[in-house]
Amino acid sequence: ATAFNKTVPYQTFAWHFGPQRETHMAAPGDLNYYDTIHAEANLIVAAAKNCTNLSGTTLFINLLPCPNCAKILCETDINEVVYSLDHSDGYAVALLEKAGKTVRRLIDSEKLIRSEV
Repeated sequence: ATAFNKTVPYQTFAWHFGPQRETHMAAPGDLNYYDTIHAEANLIVAAAKNCTNLSGTTLFINLLPCPNCAKILCETDINEVVYSLDHSDGYAVALLEKAGKTVRRLIDSEKLIRSEV
C-alpha cells in the first residue's frame, strides 16, 4: 500500500479557511489543531478501508515517524519500520522497539543499520 501526508477535511481547506492552528491560536508544538494526517496514519486508515492485512509487513518511510504516529504503529501488526531521515530525540524509536518492532535507518542504497538515536 502507498500513503502520503493528507490535509483534512480536504487538500485546499487551509487555503479557503486559514490554518486551524492559527484560527484557534494554538501554541507552537500543539498538534490538536494540526490539519494534516501523516502518511503513517493515512496508511493505517487505507489498510482498514481496503481490508488489507498488514501482518508481518515492513513500512518504508522517508522520515522517522513522529511520536504520535509511532504510537499508532505500535498497535499494528507491522513488524519493521525502515526510515531514511531522522528528526527526533529517539522517543519514537524507543516506542516502536518496546512494542517489538524492528527499527532500521537506511543510510544509503546498500546499507541498512539499526537506529542508534
